[in-house]
Amino acid sequence: QDEKLKQTETVLARLQQESLRLSQERTGLQRTVAQQKAQLVAQARARSAPGEVAVPPSGRQVALRDGSGELIVKADGAVLRAQKAPATVAEAVRRGRVRTPVALAMLGGHGETLLGPAEEPSFAVLGPVRTFVLDARPAFRWQPAPGVKSYAVTIVDVESDTEVVIRSISPPETGSTVEWTPPESMKPLRRGAVYRWYVTATMADGKTVQSPDSAGPPARFRVLDEGAANAVLRARRTYGDSPLTLGVLYAQAGLLDDCERELRKALDANAGSPVVSKLLQDVEARRNR
Repeated sequence: QDEKLKQTETVLARLQQESLRLSQERTGLQRTVAQQKAQLVAQARARSAPGEVAVPPSGRQVALRDGSGELIVKADGAVLRAQKAPATVAEAVRRGRVRTPVALAMLGGHGETLLGPAEEPSFAVLGPVRTFVLDARPAFRWQPAPGVKSYAVTIVDVESDTEVVIRSISPPETGSTVEWTPPESMKPLRRGAVYRWYVTATMADGKTVQSPDSAGPPARFRVLDEGAANAVLRARRTYGDSPLTLGVLYAQAGLLDDCERELRKALDANAGSPVVSKLLQDVEARRNR
């Protein structure tokens, strides 16, 4: 009987070992299946995500010059970034899209009626429009109106709907753009505030034309708050010689005018690279949403 008991215990031990082995194999298979499912989901998302830069257009590895550094776009779409470049820059290059603040959306569309005549404008304001600005005394630019005698720039605080700046400006002798920057003697605009602005052109015959007119969307912009402005200034000191990096960081801060300027520099430095072109097109498209 003792012998039978020993045999039974031996069989039970073997069965326990076999059960443990099968359990371990099952766990390993479940882990493998889960990993494969995750890879398939990631691949499906990558294929379906709009704006993705799957591979360089040439099908080969592409080096993007960025000042004194460079970013490498590999044939499989992966991006190797320069050591000092933030990870968000590599992400923007890989996806062909930049990140912008959600608050940019409030700068577009109609939503209010402007003062002045609802006459078809014969000139257009150029900027700042649908963007954030770093300087609390930003430069205002518009196209010259034909036959103009003088311009009046009006800046309105959107929150209080009060005019904060009205300034008469004489037209320049020549040039395709009129530009005016509030002088140091004028009070700076409030940081974090949203403003709209328009230009009223007075003609030689006394008639006036406003741009934007009351029928079109207003020209709005937002002044960066103190914290965001300081962060941008630090980025400018660190990446001032890297237009691609700086352009992506400007976009993240909502500075679309500055972003476009830097990305055009990067485009010139990279011989019209389709990768940089895609980033610039993405920024320009956000103006029209």
